[in-house]
Amino acid sequence: MNLVKRAASLRDSVLLLRWRNSDSSLSASQVSSAVGRSAHEEWLSERIARQPREPFWIFSQDDIPIGYVRLDCKEDDLESFTVSVFVDEDFRGNRLGKTLLNIALSELISNGFVKEFRAVIKNDNFESIKLFKAFGFELLSNITNEFRLYTVSVDRVKLNIRIVFRADASNLIGTGHVMRCSAIMEEAISRGIECIFVGSLGGIPWLEERLENLGVQKYLDSNELNLLPTRDVLVIDSYDIAIADPFIQLKNWKSVVVISDETTPKYTASMVIQLGFKTVYSHEGSHKFVSGPQFIPFRKSISKTTKSLPRKVSKIVVFGGGADTYKFAATFAKGLANVKEFNKAIFISNDNLQIPLFDSRFEVREFGSALDKELEEADLVFTTASTSSLEILARELPLGVCFTANNQVPFFNTLIDKRMAMGIGYLTLDKKWCLNWAEISLLIQDANLRESIVAKTRGYFDLLGSSRIVNEIIAL
Repeated sequence: MNLVKRAASLRDSVLLLRWRNSDSSLSASQVSSAVGRSAHEEWLSERIARQPREPFWIFSQDDIPIGYVRLDCKEDDLESFTVSVFVDEDFRGNRLGKTLLNIALSELISNGFVKEFRAVIKNDNFESIKLFKAFGFELLSNITNEFRLYTVSVDRVKLNIRIVFRADASNLIGTGHVMRCSAIMEEAISRGIECIFVGSLGGIPWLEERLENLGVQKYLDSNELNLLPTRDVLVIDSYDIAIADPFIQLKNWKSVVVISDETTPKYTASMVIQLGFKTVYSHEGSHKFVSGPQFIPFRKSISKTTKSLPRKVSKIVVFGGGADTYKFAATFAKGLANVKEFNKAIFISNDNLQIPLFDSRFEVREFGSALDKELEEADLVFTTASTSSLEILARELPLGVCFTANNQVPFFNTLIDKRMAMGIGYLTLDKKWCLNWAEISLLIQDANLRESIVAKTRGYFDLLGSSRIVNEIIAL
């Protein structure tokens, strides 16, 4: 869901008049008769002139207008705002009213010039009453026999959380930190929770596209954000951010969640999610600690393979994590050309000129959405011991895995010890590939070996890790 808000303008006149005169709007309004075009345009022109002091936002989803939130100052009190929210009838039933109201109230509070919110609601408009009460509004008085006034002071507003993710990606450090976060973002956004990303994406186009498609606001500089410690939750996934970095300190946040492995610094946190295979759920001092396969975040597009393992490998997929800085795919292609017992190999790589020259069976796809499509028909996968290898295990595909850096070694060893993958090599300290072609060839040739690997992964991951993590964040 790509949700965007913008200031209302005169260009919205026809749209707003249609919404104003809709049956649902008329039945809920203090003025229950339809408004004419001339009177509407006169009102709209005057109302727009009061922006930005009195916000009037149009919200769109995937470029389609879905509703508005209008905040009108009380005549004798410029710090008291009457709230009006409307969602187009075609988009109701998806909690959008709650999402729109949360975004609007959050922004106004963060700007700092409000002390009270008010809402005038018809007695029988039970959905609206429920919505505003969820944000802390309480009945103040009866205005007429049909309408009541609900209010909430700014210090008692019950905002939905906003999750801010702090991570980085580049061709050097890879994409794992951001991809793990993006799986959690995807789940949170599906529940109407606003998500913001702070950090660098390293100019990696497919990663930029993924966050854009999710509807995540992106900031390179954390100083551009207005934070509310009563609302904002920080999720940090990094090896490099300094423990003393002012932005990540717990005092600035409702809570801080750290996505962690053996290499992660000991950040101060409300909850640590350890990306491991040992199930743990406990409290350590002042923070919660959870770990295990049930807390590994997976993207929603990940699904378990539905095809039976063939006796002979037809299609191999090869990729070196999300960036392939050290040209694993190209190096692997050169050696794989000498192996005959397969039909086709798909390489996810930017090296689309060299790889096809090694063998007519080789094809190259760019990083991004192509990977999911190619894995649907894969019989065997070779990759690095990164976040991407977890996705292969979750799909229950046979896997050959190598490591590129020290931080991947513990995970690599765990996979080998559990026999969930076959180790096929590593990158040396002088950045040269040392690949075990005897093991690689055996994995391609031996159907029983591939079946024994897959047998270890079947049922191990239930793909609900992102959902559990969001549940834990909400509960903090």
